[in-house]
Amino acid sequence: MVTAVVLLVLALVTVALPAAPAAAQQSPPLPAPTEPLEPRQAARSGYAPQGIRLGLVHLYPDAGVGRSFRDETFAHIAGANAHGWITSAEADLRAEVRAGPWAAVVRGDVAERQGPAAFVGDGWQAGTRADVTLGIGRRAVAAAGAGWQRRQEARTAPLAPGQGAEPTPVGTTDARLALRSRHGTVSAAVTADVRHLTFSDVPRLGIAWLPMLAAIDNSDRDRTAATLGAELAWQPGELSSLYLRGSVGRIDYARAEDDFLYRRDGDTAQLVAGIALGRPERWRLFVEAGPLRRSSSDPRLPPVSTLAVNGGLTLAVTPLVTSQLVVGTAIAETTRPGVTAVIARRVALEVEHEALRSLVLLSTAEATWNHYIGPDRHDASLAFGSGVRWRLGPVLRLEMMVRQEQYESDFAADSYTATEGTLRLAARF
Repeated sequence: MVTAVVLLVLALVTVALPAAPAAAQQSPPLPAPTEPLEPRQAARSGYAPQGIRLGLVHLYPDAGVGRSFRDETFAHIAGANAHGWITSAEADLRAEVRAGPWAAVVRGDVAERQGPAAFVGDGWQAGTRADVTLGIGRRAVAAAGAGWQRRQEARTAPLAPGQGAEPTPVGTTDARLALRSRHGTVSAAVTADVRHLTFSDVPRLGIAWLPMLAAIDNSDRDRTAATLGAELAWQPGELSSLYLRGSVGRIDYARAEDDFLYRRDGDTAQLVAGIALGRPERWRLFVEAGPLRRSSSDPRLPPVSTLAVNGGLTLAVTPLVTSQLVVGTAIAETTRPGVTAVIARRVALEVEHEALRSLVLLSTAEATWNHYIGPDRHDASLAFGSGVRWRLGPVLRLEMMVRQEQYESDFAADSYTATEGTLRLAARF
């Protein structure tokens, strides 16, 4: 209760506190609703990273260390409850090269997080990616990219069968090709994506004393997904467009059957119509909707279809307060017995208030809903937090954040609540 009151007060302060005037600089354009807010605020306040130039190459290093305290409580697994200190460190390096009609971006990151293994999943995360674009004449652009990453699956994702478990490490390898052409106000694009995912085994929480059930075998979740997409758009203005986008895909699992003898291979299809509008300094908006479908090769698993509603809004509420709202719909994979897939809907809100040129107040809120098709199961999660980003100079920044999470599931073993406070020191060049 005390934590909730503190978060609410900080959220109100973020919006209501009178702001000191910022430096007399022209505000850069607002980011798209799918892009982060922080780089724009840093640029407007004079703290944008300058990078390191080596000939044609621009390097942008970023590193940070943090200390957190987390308390996590499972509603029905007393042995899984945990609290303790977490130490984290991460480093990121982005390299950009531009020469004539082509450009390349290469990025790599690595992070380590150590604490009570029961809820943080001790270990490392990392990723690397390379993207290349090439202008073809005046009207076309070709793009290619490939990457690899090892991340921890969010607790709110549809888990493998079993009781609450540590976050699952997921390895992802992907490749993408795209070609976009524009003729006057009309543009068209075609894309091809391939993604391979591997899921590590993880221990269940609270029942390590029973060897037969002590770990969740996730090998039946490994899969490869291939997608072909196309888009047609009419763009009468810089930020205005009407578009139609569609895709078809195939999902092939590494195993012919999962642990419960279901065949998980299937096909996907999506078709959405959307509109994008905006004024560069004031607001940017997109809204799209259309059918989303996932079929299965197993006749016991019914096809899944839903109306996808996606959208986003970036709004300069005042010259020094910026908010961002994002709404999304997806069909997520799962291996729970009798469930074809999960319809996942998400809403996220972020507010940044530049109280001083070097001091930014932050508030975030996020809600997700997972509907399991088959057993008619529903899960819901809510997370909200508030904090401060204090720039100590052109390189260093100090971040403080308090976050509270709650996950409610019809499968009681997965329900949990958690509170985490974080202090982080970071440097960006």
